[in-house]
Amino acid sequence: MKGRKPQDRAGKEVAEDAKRAVRRAFEHVGLELYQVQMSLAPAQKARFILGGANPQDWPHEIPALSVEFWGTTTGRVTPIRVFCDASNDNPAMSIASGVLAVKDCVCGLEQLPNVLKDVWAERQELVARQTAGEQIHSFIGKFRWEWATMGSIWGDEK
Repeated sequence: MKGRKPQDRAGKEVAEDAKRAVRRAFEHVGLELYQVQMSLAPAQKARFILGGANPQDWPHEIPALSVEFWGTTTGRVTPIRVFCDASNDNPAMSIASGVLAVKDCVCGLEQLPNVLKDVWAERQELVARQTAGEQIHSFIGKFRWEWATMGSIWGDEK
């Protein structure tokens, strides 16, 4: 291709394989793929990969379960960060008042299908318990879940 720099292609095959692995991991959980996208970040010599999935009939724009990681131009995939709220409310709105969210959930690409399945199972349990009236501000199962608000994210919470 004319005008393309050689580094534009470096590591792309590994990143594309990682994107396919993310799609398969979401399918393993039984969720519908929302999107898996990749952006080249030349200054970081890497591609940023972001993916999300939803249960059937999820009415919100923000995915119920998402992941992010980097695929370097040298072909290395960084550990994957997993994000999930234990709520069926609109994620963009629930963070304002507070929501139980998985914290510090990181895994390798090989573990991703099972980690996502386990995170989703814990999420379902926590949503059911909260729906039944239980107030949960932290939970430790296979993963650590903590109450998060915009203030706690931005460091403004007193």
